[in-house]
Formats: sequence, structure tokens, C-alpha cells
Amino acid sequence: MLKYILIFFFTLGTLGIYAQEHEEIRYVDISRFELLGKSDIADAVNFYRIDEALTAGFSERLKALSKNTAGFNVVFKTDASFITVKWELDRYKVLSNMTPIAVDGLDLYGWNDGKWQYVSSARPSGEENTWTFIKNMSGEMRHYRIYFPLYTGVKKMEIGIDPESTILPADGSLLPKRKIAIYGSSITQGASASRPGMAFTSVLGRKLNADIYNLGFSGSGKMEMEMAEALTGITPDLFVLDCVPNPSVEQIRTRTVPFVKTLRKAHPDIPVLMVESVFREHAHWDREWEKTVSGQNAAFRKAYLDMKEGGMDKLYYIGSEGLIGNDHEATIDGTHFTDVGHMRMADRLYPLIVEILPEDE
Repeated sequence: MLKYILIFFFTLGTLGIYAQEHEEIRYVDISRFELLGKSDIADAVNFYRIDEALTAGFSERLKALSKNTAGFNVVFKTDASFITVKWELDRYKVLSNMTPIAVDGLDLYGWNDGKWQYVSSARPSGEENTWTFIKNMSGEMRHYRIYFPLYTGVKKMEIGIDPESTILPADGSLLPKRKIAIYGSSITQGASASRPGMAFTSVLGRKLNADIYNLGFSGSGKMEMEMAEALTGITPDLFVLDCVPNPSVEQIRTRTVPFVKTLRKAHPDIPVLMVESVFREHAHWDREWEKTVSGQNAAFRKAYLDMKEGGMDKLYYIGSEGLIGNDHEATIDGTHFTDVGHMRMADRLYPLIVEILPEDE
């Protein structure tokens, strides 16, 4: 018994030492730094992906999802020896097919040897959280980026560093020039990546050095005209439509062409990439689901062909074959992607996007 008592007090002591180690922390609000992932229709102050003023015609579900922070990330540089973060959520959310870090937590990446490298994640425990990402660093001035939660909202975030260190906005050379808006469903929003930086939209952003606007809406992405009108307020270099999984076959038949034409009328020169739905795993066994998914993709493909035959240019298409591989091992539940699925999706889209948007543009 004495042994366990000693272990208990030793543990308390070491925790106390760790707390003292970071007793003096200077916190800086992230509003001082560049927020990426915010489109022209975002509310950057409240971290809403779509400003409330534009959501009057949305369903209540879409209004709520518009306040999720999927895709937002902040970039900065510091010579701190440690990086701590405090963040307040609008709601601590638990989802059965996602990790707490992905839903409510944060990812830290650092710029190293010419690329963004994963450093650490901040683990959430409630609506108000504090976490030390990393400590014992050299004190060299380096660039970092923090990815926001995928499936909840953020009220406030502060970065904590040692008081004598410096923290500054990122150099302009590390800020992406190209902007890509990706509209879709829960998969686009990030389900079910293990952490925010592993959503295929985040992976693509790093691979392409592009500012990605994550406009994925779980259980939605049904090409509603209210959404089309809202998206016309964005002026990206490319629209990606990954919105086949949730609308019915009939909705795809009747909505796809008007949706694309609404975007094209507002932005005649911006290319549009249409992406089919991955084939849900149970659809290989359930004949009704096989009919549904096949019908969804067929209707989407027909809409694309009709628009191409009608003379619409700068319109591109990618089929479902091989989007996440062919080994049937890239989802967490037969539908939503694991990290493997998200990486494969990013790898599949990358060369086509490079072809559409050459590096020198």
C-alpha cells in the first residue's frame, strides 16, 4: 500500500512541476493572424463558414452546419519554446463514427524543409479547453498552422507562448495564392478523418498550396438553389462539386444543371469539377442500395454530358472508380472515409486539379 501512496504523490509532484513549467504563459488571440479557409461569404469574426445574413432560406440543419469550422486554419510564426492553445467551443459534440480530436479538437502543423509537417493535436475535454501542443523546442523562428475542429463551432481561440518569445503573422510567401471551393456532404466536411488536418480538403490544401474553402455539410449538400445563390458570392479559382451522396436520384436529375448554371452565370470563367459519389460498401451487397448509388452517379454523369453537349466549357468530371482505392478498406462504416480514404481521395483529385489549374497560374 505504501508503494502506491508514494507513486500517487510522485505523480502529483510531477504534474505540479509541469504546471509550473508553463506557469507564465502569454496568450495571444488568433484574430491577429491570417485565417485561411474563409471564403468571401464567411463570417471570419464568429468563425462561420457562411455568414448568417446569407442563410435565411436555409434549413435549420444547414444553418447550424454553416457554423461548424471545418476547413478553417490559422497561420503564424513564432520563436517560442512551447506552444499552448486555449479554445472555446460553441458545443462539445460526440459522434459515434469520429474521434473527439476530429470533431472538437485541433491540429498543429509546422513548416519544415519546404512543406507542412504534422506536429501534434490538441485533445478536447469539454467546451473550454487548454492544451500544450509541443514543448522543449529550440526557439528558432518557424511557421505554424492550427486546423480548427471539423464538426463544431469555435467561439474563441488563443495561442500561448513563453512571455519572452515573439509571435507574428505569417510571411506572405507562405500564404497560398490559389483558392478552391469544395461543396459537398459529410465526407467533404471531414467524416471520418482521425483529426482535422487529415480531411481530404486539408490534405489537398497542403499538396496544392491552395486555400481550400470547405463547404461540406453533413447529411446535406443536396444542391439546393439557396445554396447555389450563396456560393455565387465566392470567387475561387475552381469550384469542386462533391455533392452526389445525399440527394435522391430525382433531385440530382432536376437540380444539377440549374445549380451549375447558377454558378456559371455568376462566374463564367471559373472552372467547375464534378465528382461522383464513392460506391458505399454495403451497396456491393444490398441490391436496393446498389440501384440507388448507381442511379445517383448516372444522373450526375448525364447532367455533365448534357451541359458539355450544350457547349459549356471549363467543366470537368471524375468518376467514382478508384476514388478511394479498390480494396474496400478505406471507410470507417462503409460510407465515411478513414485517413486512408481521405488520403486516397486527395491523391486521386490532385493530378486533375493540377491539370485544371497549372502551377504557374
